Amino acid sequence: TAKTALHSIESEDTCVATLEFANGAIGVLHATTAAYPGYARRLEITGSEGTVRIEHDRITKIDLRKDVEAEGLEIEHASELADQNASANSPVVGDVRGHQRIVEDFIGAIETGRSPVCDGEEGRRSLAIVESIYRAARTGAAVVMRADARFSAQPT
Repeated sequence: TAKTALHSIESEDTCVATLEFANGAIGVLHATTAAYPGYARRLEITGSEGTVRIEHDRITKIDLRKDVEAEGLEIEHASELADQNASANSPVVGDVRGHQRIVEDFIGAIETGRSPVCDGEEGRRSLAIVESIYRAARTGAAVVMRADARFSAQPT
């Protein structure tokens, strides 16, 4: 589902999608600029073997069923990242740090001749997921993506 719930803008400010992966895993995506007061960007990956939480692109919590070697892994406390993220409750993107890092990496890749962290193929895959979410929201039907979706999310 995608809708304009709060802001008077020409696009949606809230999106909720359920994702089912080829291996049977299920994910939930919730993105909004209509929530008060606007918390840090957060990604939480939860599975049968553990949970990892990332806020503002930093790992803030790890709970794993089995101990693993975490050498060199820096975990920041959520309280250190408690700064409000204005873009989380505003239609205007106020925190561009994530975009900035991608652009800096791209420039570095050009300067050194290496591949960027997010190349065109990866960007196309991300766009295919977004297109699928929009299609599902528009039609109300599930959209099946091919594993090799490259330029657009074509139902299989």
